[in-house]
Amino acid sequence: WAKWQARWNEEKGTIETPEEVSLRVLNADDKRKGSSRLRSRALRKLDTRRRTVKKVIALKTEANAEDLEAWKYFGELVEELGVDGMSEDEEAVEKIGNVTIPVFKVGVCEWRAPEITEYLGYIDKETRNEAIREKGGANPTPHIRTQEPSKTQV
Repeated sequence: WAKWQARWNEEKGTIETPEEVSLRVLNADDKRKGSSRLRSRALRKLDTRRRTVKKVIALKTEANAEDLEAWKYFGELVEELGVDGMSEDEEAVEKIGNVTIPVFKVGVCEWRAPEITEYLGYIDKETRNEAIREKGGANPTPHIRTQEPSKTQV
């Protein structure tokens, strides 16, 4: 109820018109839904990385692999970063040849050390590995790294 009440417009020096109220409320709802969608994707990314690391550690333990300790570190790293440490993906479309496909454009987390991005890349690469990837469901949407800064703030 309160958000639909007309407010004072400092620029105009008048009370909002009904049209301005509607526009303000609808824009605020769109912004809220957008940030909720981004957070939801970040949470899914975190969960996927957790599952991947857990599966890789199980396989590496069974094989007594030399890089087992590195993967344990990756697991700790993912937990330490949490949902707020995941980069944001912006929805987009790319034309490849004559085909237009949906993609996610991944921004650069300026606050994140390049080594961390590299480690997360190892995890993401294993996520696409057929031995690790969960069966069923849609194929993963391609992610394209950009040089644009991510909106994620830590």
